[in-house]
Amino acid sequence: MSTHRRTALNGEQAAEPLAMVPADLESPPAAEPAEDDSAEFAHTAQRRRRSWPILLLLLVVAAGGATVWWWRTHRETVKVVRATYTVQRADLPIVVRDSGSLDALRSEIIKSKVEGQATIISIVPEGTIITEEDVKAGKLLVELDSSDISEKLTQQEVIFASAEAAYKQAKEAFDIERSAGESKVTVGELNVKFGRMDLEAYIGQTLADDALAGRIDLNKLAMQLYEEATAHRGSVEAELATAITEVARALKEEKPPADRPLPKAGKTDAPGKGEADVSQPGTQTHLLGGTALQKKRKLEADIGLAFEEFKRAADKVASYAGLKRLGIKSSQQLEAEQLALMRGQITLEQALTARELFLRYDLPKEAEKLLSGYSESQKELKRIQARARSFLSGTEAEVKSTKAKFDLQQDRLAKLKAQLAYCTMKATCPGLVVYATSGGDRHWRGNPIDVGGTVYERQEIIKMPDVSALVVKTRVHESVVDKVKVDLPARIRVDAFRNRKLTGKVLKVAILPNTSSSWLNPDLKEYDTQLSLEGDTSGLKPGMSAEVEIDVKALKNVLQVPVQAVANQNGNTVVHVLHGDGSEEVRQVTLGESNEDVVEVHSGLKVGEHVLLEAPQTVSVKDEDEKNKKKLKEDEEETNSGAPPAPPSGRQPADRPGPPGKGPGGKPGRERPKPSESTTPDASSKRG
Repeated sequence: MSTHRRTALNGEQAAEPLAMVPADLESPPAAEPAEDDSAEFAHTAQRRRRSWPILLLLLVVAAGGATVWWWRTHRETVKVVRATYTVQRADLPIVVRDSGSLDALRSEIIKSKVEGQATIISIVPEGTIITEEDVKAGKLLVELDSSDISEKLTQQEVIFASAEAAYKQAKEAFDIERSAGESKVTVGELNVKFGRMDLEAYIGQTLADDALAGRIDLNKLAMQLYEEATAHRGSVEAELATAITEVARALKEEKPPADRPLPKAGKTDAPGKGEADVSQPGTQTHLLGGTALQKKRKLEADIGLAFEEFKRAADKVASYAGLKRLGIKSSQQLEAEQLALMRGQITLEQALTARELFLRYDLPKEAEKLLSGYSESQKELKRIQARARSFLSGTEAEVKSTKAKFDLQQDRLAKLKAQLAYCTMKATCPGLVVYATSGGDRHWRGNPIDVGGTVYERQEIIKMPDVSALVVKTRVHESVVDKVKVDLPARIRVDAFRNRKLTGKVLKVAILPNTSSSWLNPDLKEYDTQLSLEGDTSGLKPGMSAEVEIDVKALKNVLQVPVQAVANQNGNTVVHVLHGDGSEEVRQVTLGESNEDVVEVHSGLKVGEHVLLEAPQTVSVKDEDEKNKKKLKEDEEETNSGAPPAPPSGRQPADRPGPPGKGPGGKPGRERPKPSESTTPDASSKRG
């Protein structure tokens, strides 16, 4: 039979019960008992086996009760925290600390520009560093399958050739039609010009201008000239009658009176020598010019010559009649002169009639014909111009139509050529080859980039950050963003190279806060900040984590205390001063600038005084535990609602200035000394 010993938490030894051993493990008896003894022994063993679980349960309950009694008794002890700091003067650097990550200052993203989807035939291995020499040599990065595009390109070239031929044909037809139209218009313009010239040549420029302007009627003018010619005919016929009368008298051997000689040509009251007087008052016959005037003058000259010949013939007949009586001229000679007189009379009649016919018919007819021809030439010119515009518009529309088809097919051809060129992606800048699907959840990034994989239009294939020019990207909390200015120096430490000292300066600070994580914490306002990276950057890669310390400024020889020594009490900033006799004093102070560790004190403290790093606490562990549980529950509720949690009680005062439990930039601050730790003035001075 075995035994088990248990010791309670309060140090006392618990009871030592016996453990029943199962029947199958008991030693066999030395002798065979009697039948009654055997039955009693079996009954006793069975009762012992049934009481074993009950005894074990009682043992466990007793041990648990003793443990609880000991724990409740001993946790009501009191602990007192007395961590102090000696007030002193020292330099106070104002530093903004934050975390960030490395990124390339320049980065090239290679995307697929092929429409639809394409298959990767070849791709440069990930991690390859592309140099300037590779860029100059046109190193191939990605090649996509272009068989379908090549086939479409061949078909499109045939379609484009047909569209180009149709466009050239339409353009040539347009040029021909335009040239023909211009020629026709030129001929029409010449017809108009020549028509006016013919009109001016026939009736004179002045009369043509008046007739075209509607200031004179050519028919009325011709009728006026005809009436003047008719009047002149009457005068001529009167003279003819007188001359014939004198000739008849001479033939009858009658002598004319001595005081009445024969009339002379050109001496009559009517205009002589075929010239008509057209300059009568109120008439415009003097405006006539050109070939019409020349023809009129010629006809009038013919009338004058015929009249003179008639007069001579009459004089000759009269003279031959007297000479015949004297026997000097024969009868035949007299008859010949009489025939000449008759011919002269007929010629004169013909000249007068020719002038009248010209003035009555030919002049107005020809003038109206030329005037109408000029007007028709003007109308024909307008018709020619309209037809030319119409034909030209038709051919121009055909040119535009074929040009649109040509441009469309040309654009498609250029697009297919560009698509074919997009299947080959070459290096355009140096950098590190990183597949777009590397890092992160591949489920949300599509298929992995690899040979045989499928990519879609505008899908990122390769990211090529330039590792020769790296920067640090971080976010600065709104509480200190006004302190961070461009060109401020900074110290940088990369997590992968903790022993490497790197420097830099602020390149830019965002104007507006970053809202990418506002759905997690709407009250958190952080500003994207970029810093340069100087020093040994070998081995550094984009994406590496880094810590940043931006030197805002440094205060020289200022009075300072640790941040955790300051608290808010009834709206006042106070510290707990510990005197030499052990007494405490709550003293109000005026603070200045601060960093994560210490804060500047303008008034309220002196050098050498001791302040408590935490407000004195005299609470039981039980009460503290209950407060911590309550505080943790409140923190969980605030976390679920999006507010930042407060530090647990006893670790850091909730009424300390600045974001509780947070350092500048909204990130977790440095770990503070625990209340149980004792901070000496020397140690505090070194940290300050």
